[in-house]
Amino acid sequence: MTQGKILVVDDQESIRKLVSMHLRKRGYEVFSACDGHDGLEKALEHHPDIIVSDLMMPGMDGIELCKRVKADKEMRETFFIMLTAKGKIEDKVQGFDSGADDYMVKPFNHHELLARVDAAMRIRLLQKELRSLSDLKDEFLGIAAHDMRTPLTVIKGWCDLFSDNLLGELTSEQREAIAGIGQQAALMLDLINDLLDVAKIETGKVQLSLSRCNVKSIIDDYLHAQALVASKKNITLVNNVPDDLEPVWLDPERVGQVLNNLLSNAFKFSPEGATVTVSAARNGNFIEVSVADTGVGIPPEDVDNLFKKFVQVSSKATRGEKGTGLGLAIVKKIVELHGGKVRVKSKMGEGSTFTFSLPIEKRKPSESQGTKIDKNLALSEN
Repeated sequence: MTQGKILVVDDQESIRKLVSMHLRKRGYEVFSACDGHDGLEKALEHHPDIIVSDLMMPGMDGIELCKRVKADKEMRETFFIMLTAKGKIEDKVQGFDSGADDYMVKPFNHHELLARVDAAMRIRLLQKELRSLSDLKDEFLGIAAHDMRTPLTVIKGWCDLFSDNLLGELTSEQREAIAGIGQQAALMLDLINDLLDVAKIETGKVQLSLSRCNVKSIIDDYLHAQALVASKKNITLVNNVPDDLEPVWLDPERVGQVLNNLLSNAFKFSPEGATVTVSAARNGNFIEVSVADTGVGIPPEDVDNLFKKFVQVSSKATRGEKGTGLGLAIVKKIVELHGGKVRVKSKMGEGSTFTFSLPIEKRKPSESQGTKIDKNLALSEN
């Protein structure tokens, strides 16, 4: 049984044979390629754990090969060892900037090469174990969340029946207790639904249903749906979306989820009498949608962590509203699935503006999580 797969890429046949021989004696499954284009083809075919590549090669050099490999979502963790006769610091820096993980200068000692490859393979095995544990964790969360949703829905349903006096009159103390139970059940349902969304996205089970849509129409619908929530807090909703925006390829339900999360976030951190403004405009090949509030703002130290899972900012909701800590993480993941990005600008005491972009042209959903190289296209390039 082999210890792992290694691809050796070098335009010098003697080097390829020498390195391959030492690695095979070590028990590795070894493939070889004569240049960068051949190396990319072999990498796409075999998905090696480690690539040992020369830097200077005709056509596609080692730098470009490394960039292509690291840009592919299925090979981004491939350990890349660069071999070169160039030993200058700037050459090494260029190699590392391209994504290389290690660097060796020719002529090299085969004992050192084997030691570096063995160390790299240990890293790859640990990465695979961590990936497997992460997938197991996501699967467990999905199953647990799914199984918990039904009883919580029942609890919330009974609370609604009591609150509507459909099961008899309640005392004020009983009504307060039932309301508290209902609120906690609703919060738990939100958390569970968000957990299910995160688990599906991270395990690649979310498939966008893309269609060419009018962005303004979608925004209008969701602003109308949120109008009642805004009115309860005396918040003014302003729609600054122009009528002449180009149609965009998107999943209406998922983009609606992004809008809902951003609007809910704006309401939560805005005081009574505040204004929440939704605007949109074209920026190059993207349509950018912004949700701006005049709320409490976000502390500068919290901004970098906003889109991480389960993060709660230090700013306090103006009515003590609770959140799951997953809303903005879901926003980021959905936007990236579409091929866009999210950014935020905020100033304490003045409010925050969240902006997300959506590409006008249709893209593959997988492009957001790293480009999947088209093998035929890659091989046709000169």
